[in-house]
Amino acid sequence: MSEGRVTWQMPQLGNGIDTAIIQEWLIGVGESVKEGEPVVVVETDKASSDLEAPVNGTLVAVLAAEEVEVEIGEPLAEFEPEVTT
Repeated sequence: MSEGRVTWQMPQLGNGIDTAIIQEWLIGVGESVKEGEPVVVVETDKASSDLEAPVNGTLVAVLAAEEVEVEIGEPLAEFEPEVTT
């Protein structure tokens, strides 16, 4: 992992929810995103949710493929944060 990259992990989605299935990535590797913009749709046994970008930056790696079940805390993706001067 390059210095400065942010590894984004599956957040806690609710009490008693330990896993979620990646339904669809809404952006692709190399695309820029603003913090708070939807990046990926996940599904639990209770609902589907859009997960939002953790930083302003560029998606540099997808670590969890679509239709794969991931546990809370597992890495989802890596972002290269936007450099501000």
